[in-house]
Amino acid sequence: MFLQYYLNAEGDRVYTLKKVDPSGQLTCSAHPARFADDKYSRHPHHHQETLWRLMTHASQASL
Repeated sequence: MFLQYYLNAEGDRVYTLKKVDPSGQLTCSAHPARFADDKYSRHPHHHQETLWRLMTHASQASL
């Protein structure tokens, strides 16, 4: 069972475990997407590692 929500008449979120709200509309997932499903998640890590390598090599070259 996953936590779901729907918007009531005032626009507030109402949390439930049901897949359909009282008006018959499908509810939305209240959970964020998993990081493993993010196909671009490797890019920031790759760029951070590359920047770290450039910084350490530059500091060693100045010695």
